[in-house]
Amino acid sequence: SRLEDWFLNKWDDARRANSKLGFYNSIKQSFGPEPYISFPSHKKIRCVVWLRTSSHRFKIETGRYGSNTKSSSLHHRACDTCCTNDTETLELLCQLPFIKLILEDEIHVLRECPAYKEVRDASTESLRKALLDTDNPKNIFNQALLNDSMKFARDIFRIRF
Repeated sequence: SRLEDWFLNKWDDARRANSKLGFYNSIKQSFGPEPYISFPSHKKIRCVVWLRTSSHRFKIETGRYGSNTKSSSLHHRACDTCCTNDTETLELLCQLPFIKLILEDEIHVLRECPAYKEVRDASTESLRKALLDTDNPKNIFNQALLNDSMKFARDIFRIRF
């Protein structure tokens, strides 16, 4: 129907226009319910929702509120495990044009950060492959990997928070 098409277009435009939804946009391509919603474990569902919607306390989110300007706030978003946590040093590094800080965002936590290596190593081989698939991050939450990805998200949040 026209109303449904109008709604879907509005939803898609709003989703793509929101810079805070970068990770969400990489895993959510179409409107509709996700399979994890019907999973029996409320705690696991909550962890997946936090991760998918960036409703967590990773520094990519908490660092948004550390400064008034985007460029000077990058040091507030740096991964404490992979970067120094010396604020002065990070501020100086951010001023250099050839330095790119390692930000504590969802992709970094899921794929690279050594703080979560044990969780990645303990996950199934199928999930580890999905985590490394840079072309299709949405596969992390597909039906076949649902139980594994929910446990993985819960374990990450247990370590971090």
